[in-house]
Amino acid sequence: MVTDMANELLASQIEILKRTSPEHIVYIKRKKEAKKLTLNFIQRLIWSKNGLVLIAEKDGKVAGYIAVMIKKNIPIFKIERVGYITDIYVRKQYRRSGISSQLEREGLKWLKKKGVSKVMLNVFPGNRNAISVYKKWGFSEFILDMRKTIQ
Repeated sequence: MVTDMANELLASQIEILKRTSPEHIVYIKRKKEAKKLTLNFIQRLIWSKNGLVLIAEKDGKVAGYIAVMIKKNIPIFKIERVGYITDIYVRKQYRRSGISSQLEREGLKWLKKKGVSKVMLNVFPGNRNAISVYKKWGFSEFILDMRKTIQ
């Protein structure tokens, strides 16, 4: 169920990259065993004291999910731990209904209970809808991740 949505999320990311920066698709090409690895990752988050996976339902159907983890920061910085939203995804038919905002609130509530006050996430620059939502939630741009293929 969550792995199906993770695959849907990846498919949507590929579509965004095809339109905005096709040269970067190479960075998200999956391994043959990707489904098994995704399931492993989600299970580790569920069972970890530093991970959380929440599933949203609407009318008895799975509508979306969020995966959150606590990461250790680089040791030279005062902020020792940061929250990281690894995935947040809502199926197309359930978008614009407040589900992603509810998932985000619950994820942040959990981080706060864990004593984490800073949270981060990654988003493709071409994903304007997601960027707009994240800014509405109070996220701001911090680092520009640049990539190059060397030959």
